[in-house]
Amino acid sequence: MFAGQAILTFFVAWLLLLPFLWFPGTEAAYASHASNWHLAESGLEPKEVKWDLDSNFNFQDLSGSRDADHAFEGLNLKIHLRIGAREKGKKTWKIDVSWDKGQLLFYPWFFDLSDLKGMVNARGSFSQKGLYVSNFHLQGPVSMEAKGLSLPMKSVQSGEMETLLKNCSINRFSMSADLGKLYDLLLKEPFSDSHPAVSRFEPAGTLTLTTLGKVLRLKCTSDLTYSGQPFVKGLLLDFPYPFLAPDCQKGRISWDELFLNNLLPPGLLDESVHVKPKDKDIPLKVCTKSLTAGPLDLDLQYGDICVNEVCLDLSKKKLALNGLCLKDLQIQKLVSGFPYEMRVSAQAMHAELKGQRLVFSGRIKAELAGGTITASNIWLEPFAPVVHYGADIVFENLDLGKLTKPTSFGVVTGVVNGYIKGLVMSGVQPERFEFLLENDDSADVPKKISLKAVENLSILGGGEGSISFLGYFLKEFSYSRIGISCSLNNDIFVLHGLVKKNGVEYLVKRGFLGGVNVINMNPGGRIRFKDMVKRLERISESDKSKMEIR
Repeated sequence: MFAGQAILTFFVAWLLLLPFLWFPGTEAAYASHASNWHLAESGLEPKEVKWDLDSNFNFQDLSGSRDADHAFEGLNLKIHLRIGAREKGKKTWKIDVSWDKGQLLFYPWFFDLSDLKGMVNARGSFSQKGLYVSNFHLQGPVSMEAKGLSLPMKSVQSGEMETLLKNCSINRFSMSADLGKLYDLLLKEPFSDSHPAVSRFEPAGTLTLTTLGKVLRLKCTSDLTYSGQPFVKGLLLDFPYPFLAPDCQKGRISWDELFLNNLLPPGLLDESVHVKPKDKDIPLKVCTKSLTAGPLDLDLQYGDICVNEVCLDLSKKKLALNGLCLKDLQIQKLVSGFPYEMRVSAQAMHAELKGQRLVFSGRIKAELAGGTITASNIWLEPFAPVVHYGADIVFENLDLGKLTKPTSFGVVTGVVNGYIKGLVMSGVQPERFEFLLENDDSADVPKKISLKAVENLSILGGGEGSISFLGYFLKEFSYSRIGISCSLNNDIFVLHGLVKKNGVEYLVKRGFLGGVNVINMNPGGRIRFKDMVKRLERISESDKSKMEIR
């Protein structure tokens, strides 16, 4: 009898210490060390029906580990445990636990308990059927209260949190915390190195979690800044979770003001453009295994961006965005310093998170310089330390005159087609692509190239262009064909001219009766991409390139 009571005593004590010592997914025993362990007092009154056990424990420098990612060290705990029986088969318990020192690692989270001092008070009863918590109170960085919590013994013995939550019942639960401190503790400190954007958010507000019956409701009120600038004012998140209810629940996200411009890179949008949601309320539908939010429509003043629905399916571990659209975005008016009239649109696109990559189906089309640009196979890695993204791009019937006239490159007339395949970008830096551009011979437009454009193309091709002796004194020349391809992979850049004759590669080929040639002086040559960038920088710096006169 004494052995059974002792086992139950320690079982209840360690059960109440689960937040500190329990690691999911393992049943392995912990190697632990406790110095100065002290049993202050205990009293046992073994009787046939009634008995009491009252004990005080003082653990100092308690340490243990499961592996390198799950450990605790230097933990100080004070425990007052009282357990007894007043009638046959039913036993009551009361426990008080406090801590003021120690370190807890549950990777990637690390908690210094010296800064997170607190205590737990709980009481209830237990039997062979299970454990009952009549009152539970936590004081610390998070305040928590619970009443009427029932845990079936089979669920407790399984050691699985999912099984425990599925089979438990609770009459009342409430939790409150300072949102800023909770964000720093759970998100900013463990994830800011791998996801720098996390460190740029600073929330200020409160978070509460309550339940009545079978629905757990999270409410959050906050003002949020990003990189020191206002992002959201008056944010309200109302999130009900039916953890024991079969029916889905309705929630919402709303705000007073939303400053989406401050979330974008400085200078990207024109100063006069303000991105605003058309509605200050996003409805939520929360089910046990799924979440849907939307619709959301952003007004950019010169076009809209919309998402019909965001879907999170926990059972399939799937995140999807349905009904993505771009409505007539006028890029010249939106983007600061953009020199072209360009309109972008997309309809009924779909995006799905696969691993760390958000993969889009559908196409984005742009109208530019009398032709079209179409992007497909679009993807985005939003959680990478530096945002990665990519696509395949095809351009058709672009008027070179309209493209080159607003630039300092030099004027070229004609119509071109081409593509960029396998484009991979890291921030604003290209990592990989295959590029091809060639003129459309069927287009009934003049094919002319200015002297400045010849000079700059010659720099791109390694420094050589050629014109006739008389043509050297002119400001523009005719050509018969433009054909350029290049690729970038593993920081190696390769340039080709598509017109080849007698072992010579031409970026620009003159006609039978004259004109201009621009020769690729390093056909098939491999150079580092930074060296090609230096060539491009020379295009804007050089007054005149080397040209061979023929």
